[in-house]
Amino acid sequence: MKQSYEYFFVEEIDSTNRFLRDMVRKGDVSRAAVWASRQSAGRGRLGREWISPKGGIYLSLSSPMKVECPHYYTAALGIAAAEVLREEYSDDIFLKWPNDLIVVKKQSGAIHEAKLAGILAEYIADTPTEHHVVIGIGINVNTLPSLDANIGGFPPISLNTMRKQETPLEPLVKTLIERVSGIWSELECNPSRTMLDVVERWKKVTYTLGKIVQIQRRGGVVEGVAK
Repeated sequence: MKQSYEYFFVEEIDSTNRFLRDMVRKGDVSRAAVWASRQSAGRGRLGREWISPKGGIYLSLSSPMKVECPHYYTAALGIAAAEVLREEYSDDIFLKWPNDLIVVKKQSGAIHEAKLAGILAEYIADTPTEHHVVIGIGINVNTLPSLDANIGGFPPISLNTMRKQETPLEPLVKTLIERVSGIWSELECNPSRTMLDVVERWKKVTYTLGKIVQIQRRGGVVEGVAK
């Protein structure tokens, strides 16, 4: 059975993840989504700044953890975003493990990669009831942040740059919430089957399998081949 989610919209906020995390910790919400037009203190993995001007999508969702491994929730959100963006806009959009949505194009025999979206997941243990996840996604839709190309490894790109036209934000936000909450509900109702399904769906939208990857951690960089 699909679970219902509380929905919040704010014009401007420091961080949608912070806002939702605080509400979860107080016990005010459990399954919820918050969308902001802009963020003043958005952040990504490893504490990196996420530039969040008006025109992008800055969305966070929370859920009680019914599956022991929180990474399935993160993967499910990334898969949902990749599926929706590929279906609606371009099959040049891929999920690059662990937390990026990138656009991959071949030009003059060379492969060009640019970052369209980033995901930040947080595990919340200090709640009044059960453990939760809060996972946020920032998508460059109608704005192109001026980011250092070395931050996260890719230059930025937006849907507006790709399509040469503006994209309505609210319909896309609602579709994303619907897709993510659907997979998360399936994780609760039938975890074993859904975890296998998440892996299979990830394989269809990933750009990582078979490639050499580097994982940057606070203690250094780990390199290997994604399998």
